[in-house]
Amino acid sequence: MEQCDVCVLILPAGASAHAEAAWCAAMRKQVLIFLGDANPQPELLHLLSNGFVEDIKQLLFVLTTTQAGDPDADIITIEGYPLAIPGGAWRR
Repeated sequence: MEQCDVCVLILPAGASAHAEAAWCAAMRKQVLIFLGDANPQPELLHLLSNGFVEDIKQLLFVLTTTQAGDPDADIITIEGYPLAIPGGAWRR
């Protein structure tokens, strides 16, 4: 984790995975949430993420942009990003 540029939290995930994602966020690493579950449950930690991806195609799109690894980048601002959750619904 110390050497990573991006942390991808794959849902559903347990407490340990969420703790690791929180550590990455605290270390100023980009955190992406992969919505693998049909009904993901919002967690407080998800507010620390840089955004959500719905499938592998979206994940690869984000990871190949110039903003990949930028802890200040919000993935919904990437031009051409096929938004997983319109308007970042969990951030409101």
